[in-house]
Amino acid sequence: MTTRADRGWLSEALWPAAFGGVLFGPAMQVSDVLLFDEVWSWFGAVVRGVFFAVAMGLGLAVQYRFSAAGRERAAVSRAVSAGVLPESAGAEWRGPLAAERRRLHSSRTGVPALSALLGVLVAVVTLLPDGPGGWGWLLAVCLALAGGLAGLQQHRRLHTADRLLAELAGRSVGGGESAHVGDRSPSA
Repeated sequence: MTTRADRGWLSEALWPAAFGGVLFGPAMQVSDVLLFDEVWSWFGAVVRGVFFAVAMGLGLAVQYRFSAAGRERAAVSRAVSAGVLPESAGAEWRGPLAAERRRLHSSRTGVPALSALLGVLVAVVTLLPDGPGGWGWLLAVCLALAGGLAGLQQHRRLHTADRLLAELAGRSVGGGESAHVGDRSPSA
């Protein structure tokens, strides 16, 4: 029987893939205009973004489904998203949760910085005759806003990971059997 936890790997792959696609399409168009003197193509930006998002989503889904490390990362990510550790979580969760915290810490500043840089490059390309025209300004603002919102989400998730690490440290060690991080249970 398939449970909500069994489908969790798919949802963990969709958001990063979608956000990556949103950044990839315009980044490739900016490079085409600036490096190869090509004309901006909205169709090219959308096709490249969709292709990247599908490829990244499939790659992450396969990793989360068939790799023990991928399942472990997806389980920890789901716990951080829900803000609740599984009842069976024990000391073995400390390392993966700390790794998730480090990833979130770097993403909190890295994603908005990359998105803002891309927004600035789109704005520069918008000034060129081969650029995207007036809609380029809207794209530049949307990219900067998307990066800011992603940074806020990573900040919130970082605080949740800190709280879960503190909760895990407060749990008693001798509380019985504990499940591995990637195990599928109704509470994971």
